[in-house]
Amino acid sequence: MKTAIVIGVGPERGLGAQLCKRFAADGLKVIVAGRTSSMLEAVANDIEKSGAQAVPFVADATKENDVAALFDAAGGELDLAIYNAGNNTPGRIIEMEADYFESAWRVVCFGGFLFGREAVRRMAPKKTGTLLFTGASPRCAGAPALALSTPPRPACARSPRRWPRNMRPTESTSLMSWSTVRSPATRS
Repeated sequence: MKTAIVIGVGPERGLGAQLCKRFAADGLKVIVAGRTSSMLEAVANDIEKSGAQAVPFVADATKENDVAALFDAAGGELDLAIYNAGNNTPGRIIEMEADYFESAWRVVCFGGFLFGREAVRRMAPKKTGTLLFTGASPRCAGAPALALSTPPRPACARSPRRWPRNMRPTESTSLMSWSTVRSPATRS
């Protein structure tokens, strides 16, 4: 059965959970990944009640071993990988401590790199698969009181666009997609 990984799953109404439900409804087995076990289990249980397949998987996107184990759990049927991890932790840049900013950078940029690298390592040999990175446009534009997430998001968005150029000519250059996807809660 084709498998999807969605990391960055939080509340039931959040974008990560909604993506899991959408792709499970399309017939993919979904690995529901994030840091909070209770939230992951709630989303997976809801998907299973609908007759689809879902597996909760606790993983921190900034820990290399967690990300590798997540992709190992998907096995050879990995077809879709979605990086939805991020943080809308409020903060004004003028009052912000460097370690507070670095924490956001680690989740958005470094975590995105680890996730994308593992996805490419598994999809490129098969020459198939889709890799998506989510992100709301207010994060790139600088929504009020969200100075923390503004700088890292464009960096995460630009990096994967260049990855196909770094792949061997025999590997699929249409492997990766990048999309700005906003949850219904953030749409105006």
